[in-house]
Amino acid sequence: MALAAFKVQLRTWETALSNYEQQNYDKALVLFEEIADSGKPCMNMALIHRERGELEQALHWMTLAIAIDPLLAVAYFERGFCYYTLGMKQEALDDFSDAALRMRGDRDVDYDEQGLRYKLYAAEILFNKGVLLLELGRQSDGLACLGKAVLKKVLPSHHTMHETLAYPDRKYDLYKLPTGILFRPTDSKMKFLEEYDDILDQPILHKKSQSLSLSLSLSTQDLPGGLSSHRKASSAISFTTTLAPSESNIYTPTASIRSAPPKRRPTITRRHTLQSGSVVPSTTRVELERQMGKDLLIPTTEISTIPCAGLRITHGALTDLMAFRFVVSLDQRMTFLAPRRSVVANFILDTGLGRSVIPPETLLALGYTGRLTPGTEVSMIVQGVKTRCIVGEQGDAGRLANGFLTSGSLTFHFDSAMDAPILYGTSFDV
Repeated sequence: MALAAFKVQLRTWETALSNYEQQNYDKALVLFEEIADSGKPCMNMALIHRERGELEQALHWMTLAIAIDPLLAVAYFERGFCYYTLGMKQEALDDFSDAALRMRGDRDVDYDEQGLRYKLYAAEILFNKGVLLLELGRQSDGLACLGKAVLKKVLPSHHTMHETLAYPDRKYDLYKLPTGILFRPTDSKMKFLEEYDDILDQPILHKKSQSLSLSLSLSTQDLPGGLSSHRKASSAISFTTTLAPSESNIYTPTASIRSAPPKRRPTITRRHTLQSGSVVPSTTRVELERQMGKDLLIPTTEISTIPCAGLRITHGALTDLMAFRFVVSLDQRMTFLAPRRSVVANFILDTGLGRSVIPPETLLALGYTGRLTPGTEVSMIVQGVKTRCIVGEQGDAGRLANGFLTSGSLTFHFDSAMDAPILYGTSFDV
């Protein structure tokens, strides 16, 4: 039962925090690892390891947090500090650059609504980056970056940034997260937990066959394993569970816990099957991950070429869609990009779609530095095939249109059980 599992996660999270506050760090780490399928518990483990001076372990968990949630600017910021402390200045510079990119032009990001009592300032990220550039011998770049930091200063303590412009040869301490703060369950999570317990404690009344319907809305940042954005607004996803009555026809009052009704974008995506003209609602990365597993991971054993096999989803909201896990990278011939790596990403094969869609989260995970405005064109390498895509909406799943098949001269067929579509080149003998 999904709600029961969510309740267990919150209880484990609370217990881990209690152990941390009692300085029982080993027990806290064990408990956080039990729920480390989302970015925040991973960040908590990283911050505990950093507090203990175990920087290599801190780097490991920060890297995992970033793989799960590539929009978490504070994770790049803190990992950059750890890299710097270990003397890995180029890696630190890359992370501070990534953190600045994820600020999206904002002067600050308040993480309090996500459970962390901390506000990340663009001025502090740019200051750290500028100091690093000076230490790497890139004085003109460093001074230019420090100048931008001064323009974005917010706090009274930021006024000392002027000193770096006047005395660039001095040694300066970098900004970092203070010790003693961890991500905590948000108020909406705790409210859910309290009201969920209250509902289950209500007396059972005898009546004709009924069912208890518990419906709640949680933002994507509240979901286990969900992707949290630094922006204040987040779309809502509803979960509903039904407790079936026993043979004695018990009746329990219907209880509803709801925030504002979820807003759905009017965009739709067609089923991939050519013979079907029906349409299905826009699919989210979270929904697709539930069927295909976590994406935006570094490739290890995944096949990165054609032919390859996918999956015909047989249950849930995505029933009958064809889904694949592809190795993707940025097209290196696009000179304004800075490709650094490949990642494994989930896609729906949607031959009824006009243009292939790449999620902005995938682009950020690849180090993309161009525009992320929905509809922006970008060239990708998907499973070895150069594919023209447009940037999708945040949170949407990746979708590959018929242009992907024609670009690679590809086609597909099913196995005898009709549950494993195989993608291959037209010159490949099947």
